[in-house]
Amino acid sequence: HILAILVVCLLFANSSQFLQKLFCSGSHEKWIPCKSDCIQDTCKYVGRPVSCLEVIPCSPGCVCEIGFARKNESAPCKPVLECLF
Repeated sequence: HILAILVVCLLFANSSQFLQKLFCSGSHEKWIPCKSDCIQDTCKYVGRPVSCLEVIPCSPGCVCEIGFARKNESAPCKPVLECLF
């Protein structure tokens, strides 16, 4: 039983890194366990305040790292400066 508990603990300890590599394969993407609609990582929202309710349910997903955004929701993360062109 102790070995099984140890294996489960090791799996959960590395699950964030594992899930990031599995689902967020693009450069400058990161996996977060609770992505809400409040997180807007497309060029459309760069420099604009995003108003939303924090009570909105969330789900796991990929987001762009700070300083990066997508041209559209399915595009790869690029430097925010590229949103201007």
